[in-house]
Amino acid sequence: MSVSVTLSKMHSIHLQLAELGIRKRLGPERIKAGEANIASAEDEVELLEVELLQLRTTADKKGLLQKTNDAKIADLEAKLNAASTNVEFQKLKDEIAAKKMANGVLDDEILEIWDRIEAFEEKKNEKKEEISLATEKTDIVRDEFKLELPDIQKDEDNRMAKLRELADTLPADFRQTYFRMVKALGEKSLAPFENNACTGCNTMLKPNTMVQLTNGDPTTCDNCGRLLYIREPQ
Repeated sequence: MSVSVTLSKMHSIHLQLAELGIRKRLGPERIKAGEANIASAEDEVELLEVELLQLRTTADKKGLLQKTNDAKIADLEAKLNAASTNVEFQKLKDEIAAKKMANGVLDDEILEIWDRIEAFEEKKNEKKEEISLATEKTDIVRDEFKLELPDIQKDEDNRMAKLRELADTLPADFRQTYFRMVKALGEKSLAPFENNACTGCNTMLKPNTMVQLTNGDPTTCDNCGRLLYIREPQ
C-alpha cells in the first residue's frame, strides 16, 4: 500500500473519529440543555407560587376588612333606629353610606385580584406541563445516550486501533510528521492535494512544496500546516 493510500485511509478514520466525538459530546450537551430548561421552568413556577401566595393573602385581608365593615354597618344601622336627633340620624346614615362605598371598592379590588390569581394559576399549570414534557424528553435523551454510548466507544476504540495499525506502516519520517500534526491539529492534521492546492484550506502550493510532495517526501501545507497526500484514483 502506498503512503498516499495509507494517509488517505488514516484521514478518513480521523474524520470518522471526529464524528464519533461529536456524537459523544452531543448526548451530554442535550441532557444538560434539557436539565437547564427544566430548572428555569421550575424557578418560574416557584416565583408564580410566591406571587399567588401574596395575592391570596391580599384578597383575604380585603375580605376580612369587608367583614369588619359589614359588622360596623350592622352596628350603625342598629344605632340608626335609636337615633334621638336628626343630626345624629344623618351622621349615622353618612357613616353607613361610607362603609358601603368602601365595601363596593373592596369588591372591585377583590374581583381584580382573583382575576389575576386565575391567570397566574393558568400560567403555573402551563409551566408545570412544560416541566413534565421537558423531563420526559430529557429522560428519553438520557436513556438513548446511555444505550448508544457503548457502541460509540466500541467504534472509537476500533478506529483508534486501525489508526495505530496504519501509522505503524508509515515510513519513519512520515510517521514522525504525522504524530506531530495530529498533536497540533487533531482531525484536521491531514488533507489531500488536488489541482495544485491543499484541499484543507484551498491554498495553492508553492513550487518547492509541490516538488517535495511529488518526490514522496513528508509535506505540510505552508498555510494551514496539514500533512498533505496525493489523492489517488479510486
